[in-house]
Amino acid sequence: MRRTGLALLVGFLSGACAGPNAGLLMGDLSSTTQVWFEEGSSEASGHLLAFDPTRHTMDISISIDTLDAAEDLDLVIVTEAGTRYQILRSFHQCQIDGDRRRCERWLPALPAETVGGWRVEARRMASDSTAAVDVVVKWKPVGS
Repeated sequence: MRRTGLALLVGFLSGACAGPNAGLLMGDLSSTTQVWFEEGSSEASGHLLAFDPTRHTMDISISIDTLDAAEDLDLVIVTEAGTRYQILRSFHQCQIDGDRRRCERWLPALPAETVGGWRVEARRMASDSTAAVDVVVKWKPVGS
């Protein structure tokens, strides 16, 4: 049922982004997912909805809770076509507030990509603690 709803939304967005209603998706758009590491797990994933990546740049905000301070995180966005974009490999240039980290990243408009469901994949060294990673992508029209 959930996948059907996503498929319908993706179909609508594909038409709105490419058709005569393209202006419909020119405001503030965002996609959010939470990637959750269970205790002892080293891999986790989540899903994002991509809004016309040919006409929007992406401001990416990554918030990480309770990840061991010595541990780095490998975070990748995977498009429907299978293209992988590395968005985080270490906490270099991230803000640290106690056990919470905030990292800002950016991706340009991607003319070869399409509207649809993208995946966020995360990998860490196995850990004895749980961890939550929130990924928010704000889609901004090119030229704004």
